[in-house]
Amino acid sequence: MGFSVTDMIIKIDLSTRDASAFDRNKLSELFEEASRASLLGYHRVVLSRGLAKWAVENLDLSDRHKVHITKIGHEYAQLGQQYKSAAIKIRIRADVLGIIEEGDGTWTVGVQCAGPEGVLSQTSLVFENGINDGDFYKLILEMSAKSIGFGDISYVAINGGGNGCGGQIQRISNEGKVVSCICDTDIKVPGGAKSQTYQSTIRARDNSKPLGIVLGTPCMEIENFLPISIVRSLTNEIEALNHIEELVRRQGANVEPGDCLWLFVDIKSGFRVGQLDDYCRNENLRQWVCRKYNVVDEEIRDIFVPPFGADLLRRFMASNELIAEMHKHVRSTYWKTHFLDWVRMVLWALAGRKRERVS
Repeated sequence: MGFSVTDMIIKIDLSTRDASAFDRNKLSELFEEASRASLLGYHRVVLSRGLAKWAVENLDLSDRHKVHITKIGHEYAQLGQQYKSAAIKIRIRADVLGIIEEGDGTWTVGVQCAGPEGVLSQTSLVFENGINDGDFYKLILEMSAKSIGFGDISYVAINGGGNGCGGQIQRISNEGKVVSCICDTDIKVPGGAKSQTYQSTIRARDNSKPLGIVLGTPCMEIENFLPISIVRSLTNEIEALNHIEELVRRQGANVEPGDCLWLFVDIKSGFRVGQLDDYCRNENLRQWVCRKYNVVDEEIRDIFVPPFGADLLRRFMASNELIAEMHKHVRSTYWKTHFLDWVRMVLWALAGRKRERVS
């Protein structure tokens, strides 16, 4: 799973009175870097038309940046509304020193922290497995962004090397850059224990106080984003998969978000006999397993699910036919029910814009 130094929607939240009283050289640097970050597609920058006009008339900016700052100002009606509705966002103010987490998905950043090596630098997206995970997440995030008309996203992929992801969060946070995280939870039952890797990542977040979010997957791990139909094309364990599919069908059509059995099947490694029995240490977990696997309590220890394949993602990414099927899946009711809210949160953490030529 992945970790990200996130592109976000960033508002330069200054009145013209604030700007007039601030150091013009520092503001010139801020607006030049904000324009550059926007032109490169790194971030979705928001500023009012009045502030854009003031900046063009009063700051030392190149003609290229003056044109682009004016363009951003003219887009304020649209971008300002996006900023209001964004789940993850940054505002830059002149009356703040350092970085303040507001606690509602908003960070307030002082002008001095918004330079090319800080908040306005390009996003890094860190993965436990920088190849398979990174390619797959790029695919489903871009598919989802297109399906809901979200616009462009932007990031640089970084390989965190599994348990090293927490260290990457610490390192990038210490550099004053934005950092968020997507991490496998490895939960086998809703409300169950999360993996040590996930817990160590949360500790890294708590210790480093990054400018960004840490999100656990809304399922056991990355493979659970794949639908049963795609896994069927990649596994030899058809009989076992048929049984799981029948159990999923038994749930009916009105499964609550995050409560589908398929979200919590260990697709890659399976469940050995006794594993779920050991995992479910309270009555609520055991009742869920009984309901979803159609067993009574004493039969939980007998549940066995074979591995459906350790290299499913690599083989999936090599198939244009299966990728086309995934395009349909991200537009399905199932995807909207179980994944879309989570995906929207990630997209806001990666919000960029279409890259333009920078002279």
